[in-house]
Amino acid sequence: MENFDHKRKDLITRIDQAKQEKRKLMFLDEVNFTKLSILKLDYSVKGKNTQVDQERIYTGYHSVIVTVSAERGLELYNIYDKAVKGAEFADHLNKLR
Repeated sequence: MENFDHKRKDLITRIDQAKQEKRKLMFLDEVNFTKLSILKLDYSVKGKNTQVDQERIYTGYHSVIVTVSAERGLELYNIYDKAVKGAEFADHLNKLR
């Protein structure tokens, strides 16, 4: 826990420094979707069933890399039909330059 607290304080200091230097902060994340990621239970308006695009369900694996910033919101996203590896991350980061 002590190591976590030290890393957290260091990160906050680095973020504050980047803000002072007027650098743009961006946040990147990756998410994967498989057939098992399908919504199985949902609420819907009374008398109306939830609709699902059946063609998209049976296409297999999808990965998405998304980057957002406070200034612009959505900066960049890429959708892949396979697991994302180092090359895809590098390509995504290069497009942000």
